[in-house]
Amino acid sequence: MMSEVVVQLSLDIERKLREKAGRNGQTLEAYLEQLARHDAESPNGAGTSDLSGTSPLSDEEFDQALDALSEGRSLPPLPADFSRSDIYADHD
Repeated sequence: MMSEVVVQLSLDIERKLREKAGRNGQTLEAYLEQLARHDAESPNGAGTSDLSGTSPLSDEEFDQALDALSEGRSLPPLPADFSRSDIYADHD
């Protein structure tokens, strides 16, 4: 059984949430339901501000995340001589 909850948001918050939902290929309603479900299932509501890292992603969620990443801005290619030592150059 589903119940209905009405939430009043400022136009700015609604716009930001719609953008986040859209990046994940979701409607605002589906995105808010996901946030609420995550919060309800987390001990003490832990991790409500960051859905990544608190529980493993399903295959479908992982695919959606990859799709969202692939639609983002393109990054410049790494130099041809880039190596592992470049990553750790500032570590001794």
